[in-house]
Amino acid sequence: MTTASGPSHPPTTDAQWSTAEAAAASAAKGAGAERVDPAIRVNETGVFAAKHLSVEGGRCYKVGIAWAFDAALNSSVSFGAGTNQSLAGFSHRIEAPSGVLAFCADGTGSVDLTFSSVPPPGHPLGSDLLEYAVVVGSARESATARAARRKLEATQAKNAKEASDATAARMAADSAAADKKRQEACAACKARFQGCTSASCNLGFSHCTFEEANDTTGFCTR
Repeated sequence: MTTASGPSHPPTTDAQWSTAEAAAASAAKGAGAERVDPAIRVNETGVFAAKHLSVEGGRCYKVGIAWAFDAALNSSVSFGAGTNQSLAGFSHRIEAPSGVLAFCADGTGSVDLTFSSVPPPGHPLGSDLLEYAVVVGSARESATARAARRKLEATQAKNAKEASDATAARMAADSAAADKKRQEACAACKARFQGCTSASCNLGFSHCTFEEANDTTGFCTR
């Protein structure tokens, strides 16, 4: 299969930027933003682009994002200290040409937003031209909505931790089982070549280690 090199799309024109900025503002307002900041142009070349954003506790943020090329967007938010009671962050995929990254802040502070392009078929994963119109909108969060959100996010955080712990336990068990199998195979290998003293036999010992013990990390030693 052949792959393309260089950016997956041509640079955004001034007219396209204007259209994208209007679409991003419309997306933020459509998601419920009451206060909308001026559009920001993200224009970088790389694997991902990042923006640092100051947030106010008690507000929900509707970040409208729009672009002029045909590729999905992987967006994410990472919460700074004290800005969310339960979550460290999360990611959200947005299909072209526009959408919203929404989150709420429990405390005043800052968050980091990241943007990365999902490459089209035939284009390698890696550095690309990242051009996005971003409009940050926000609205005051009611006490009722805040209570419901915090309950949901606490459940999400609990489920994520349980899944992470289960994965870690499974990996540890798999590693222990593989180590036990290697040790048993090495013991059998040592017993088989216990009487060897010659150089040629030592070579056979090493061969036994790889073939019978299936140990690709190093040689068993007597």
